[in-house]
Amino acid sequence: MRSILKVESAKDFRKVHIAFWVFWLALSAILNFSVKEYFTPGLFLIRTLFVNICPFYSVYAALKLSKKGGKVNYWFRILLLLLGMAISYGAHWCYFMQIAYNTPEMPQTAVTAKMLVASFIANYLYFFLFGLMFYFFEDLVQKREEAKLAENRRHVAETAFLRAQINPHFLLNTLNFFYASAALGKSKELAAGILKLSDIMRFALTETSDKMVLLKDEIRFIEAYIELNQMRFENKLSIEYIAPPEQEVGRIKVVPLVLITLVENAFKHGELHEPEHPVKINLDLNHSEQCLKFFVKNKKTSDPKERGHGIGLENTISRLQNEYGNNYRLSFNDSGDHYDAELIIQNIGS
Repeated sequence: MRSILKVESAKDFRKVHIAFWVFWLALSAILNFSVKEYFTPGLFLIRTLFVNICPFYSVYAALKLSKKGGKVNYWFRILLLLLGMAISYGAHWCYFMQIAYNTPEMPQTAVTAKMLVASFIANYLYFFLFGLMFYFFEDLVQKREEAKLAENRRHVAETAFLRAQINPHFLLNTLNFFYASAALGKSKELAAGILKLSDIMRFALTETSDKMVLLKDEIRFIEAYIELNQMRFENKLSIEYIAPPEQEVGRIKVVPLVLITLVENAFKHGELHEPEHPVKINLDLNHSEQCLKFFVKNKKTSDPKERGHGIGLENTISRLQNEYGNNYRLSFNDSGDHYDAELIIQNIGS
């Protein structure tokens, strides 16, 4: 029963139709054949197909066609409703006449036009309203499904945007580093650098196709990014990086390419060569409170700033809002010489 009532798409709604009519037919058969002595299978068929199902699906089909619009379609819907009403009334008349014929104590003359019309209107409206209810319920499910598809398309577009926005300046500098390493015959540095860059590109271009990624993979991405920059500058960058070990991270998942946004902005706009003012990157997990804290702090550089925002802080904030709602907080603090960013995510699981 739970699987029948779990309706997530218009296709699933067919199960509701089937379940409703199976239940209705079973209940109707039990009540009529057990209570009405002269009730026959033929009467049951007339009542089910023409008196009940006909008005239900005439209004249901007319409403489905109403989405297409057009003058011809409008008159066709009117004709469909009138035809359904006429068939239902004719079947209702036959049903009452057969009941009167099969019931000796109730002569056919006892069935008046007023009684017949009143009974028909009550029954017709009953199943007319059922048809309306089913249509609007299915329309609601369909709109919810369309909204979900639109959300998925938006996620795909955002992820594609993120992939396309991987800092081109960083890539160009890295390729220049590879060229210099090759020219100087530093084959080990070149091989290690290419391996690190391939890890970065693999994660950014393939692993982020899902809505969420493993936190440990995001951490590896950050570490590869830091190591590659250190290689470029012969390990002279002042970086303080703290993160929990992989076994402590477990299977926690986060929105992809969010943490690296804050790291990349610190590298782009921060002073990287002063040991007394290192770039601080700190990832902390509190499993008991199911909380993740990510902190990045850097001294502002006096060098000309790079243009653009890399993979985009605005895009990142939007994705955090869509995924975590009120369960996250991203704050920035500009103290003049230093700039820091702190991301806190609650209810991250384990």
